[in-house]
Amino acid sequence: MAGKKRYNIVNNHKVCTICGDNKFVTQFHSNGDGIRGWCKECDVKKRRGKQQKWKDRKNKTKLHDPIKEKARNAVREAVRSGKLKKPKYCPRCAKETEARHLHGHHHSGYKDKLNIKWLCRWCHAREHVA
Repeated sequence: MAGKKRYNIVNNHKVCTICGDNKFVTQFHSNGDGIRGWCKECDVKKRRGKQQKWKDRKNKTKLHDPIKEKARNAVREAVRSGKLKKPKYCPRCAKETEARHLHGHHHSGYKDKLNIKWLCRWCHAREHVA
């Protein structure tokens, strides 16, 4: 097959593309039309690393300030219920934007949870850079 990179199998052995070890073919998973380039052991390590990365990312969100989380949730719920309306234009750049690109993440204080600054996605990014 043109364009596909093939890995040589010699005497039922193959070299893993990740760890570089020469292993039996039975220590590799199949991928439909052949054998994967990396061994089962490296595959497990790779998956565990990804799972840990997602767990860390999930735990990071739990570490946020509970007061800020309550304010974000209040804004989200107010928009859903219709108490709070997203404007059609970004107040900073005056560009018309879709509602999904308008963020209300900037609070002037957390006592009044619904007192927020609406920014488009691009102005919001600039707010964090500045």
